[in-house]
Amino acid sequence: MRRKHQKTVTPVTHPVTHSATHSATHSSRIQAEMISRTLASFQERFGISPDSFSSFHLFIRKNNVWCCTPQAGEARFPQIVRRGLRIARVFDYTVKPTTNGMQLFRHLVTRSRIELDSETAQVFVNGGTQQVNVPDDVSDGFVVPFYMNYPLGVGLLKGGSLKSQVPRSRRVIG
Repeated sequence: MRRKHQKTVTPVTHPVTHSATHSATHSSRIQAEMISRTLASFQERFGISPDSFSSFHLFIRKNNVWCCTPQAGEARFPQIVRRGLRIARVFDYTVKPTTNGMQLFRHLVTRSRIELDSETAQVFVNGGTQQVNVPDDVSDGFVVPFYMNYPLGVGLLKGGSLKSQVPRSRRVIG
């Protein structure tokens, strides 16, 4: 009886060549790339210049980009629950702005703005999805819906349908 040939898989081992310094440098480079990607996305999608963030301390925690004052960024405490405000989540395929971030930098949003009337604003802050009138200069993707010049949060626009991305804890029900 003939035995089937089994493939022998030889494990590939890599010698340990990464020092703590190399790891920290690699990590710093990845963090800088994530921040750069976020700022480029904010400029391209919302018209927010990267220079607008020059007086802030930006940092990464997991896949989140956080923003705080330079003083808060330098402070060292034994335990910090939260330092600053999360302004974006970075994924392989996109950068998702946060409601807090777009509300904080509302005065800088010059693109991907949609003005809502009272009725559509109510549906949006309740977390709904609805058809909206889309200005010619706005394309599918993340947008900032405004009501009476106040940013309501972040929405996802696809084919004229606006889906609220307002966190459940911030929705207005009633």
